[in-house]
Amino acid sequence: MTQRNTHTDIIQAFLSNNTLVIEKLYSDVFPMVCKLVYNNSGNEEDAKELMQQCFLTFFKYCQKPNFILTSKFSTFIYSIAYKSWMRVLQKRKKLAEIDELLENKPDLVDNEMETSEINELVRQLFKSLSADCQEIIHLKYEEEQSHQQIAELLDIKVGSSRLKLNRCKEKLKQRLLLSQHYHEILEMYPFLNKLYR
Repeated sequence: MTQRNTHTDIIQAFLSNNTLVIEKLYSDVFPMVCKLVYNNSGNEEDAKELMQQCFLTFFKYCQKPNFILTSKFSTFIYSIAYKSWMRVLQKRKKLAEIDELLENKPDLVDNEMETSEINELVRQLFKSLSADCQEIIHLKYEEEQSHQQIAELLDIKVGSSRLKLNRCKEKLKQRLLLSQHYHEILEMYPFLNKLYR
């Protein structure tokens, strides 16, 4: 059987939900994905979730009429796994940094509003945004990544990065302006001022 036929068989197995073939492919590549996750701050549960995401992504590729698997199946899955796991780590890092920032923020505001209350307001503001918006705002304004870097991290085009960021900025700005403690929030979180530049 040729390599091309092997690739065609894999695609057909996903399209026809051939569980025997899919389970065999899963068992073949799972150790590789586990190693990637274990070596980058993850555990077995993370690896299993990542594998499910990778196989779902591959299935979506298979549904495209002109899709051809031009590399080894394991190489293709590893590429998906690597990009996906890097995005997971970026989100976890962002959430951890926000939590640390909220916990360690000094009391800079001398008014009736307690620092802890403002911290909670900011936390809720970010939580009200989609995970994608939280991520792109964090990358641009806290990590000061360029649009080129953001595009590479999120696997999108540079133009899409700019458009997405502008939409997310507007959403956060609108939420900030609706808060009666708008000025106190900006004083305690100076990086939010960058949203208006």
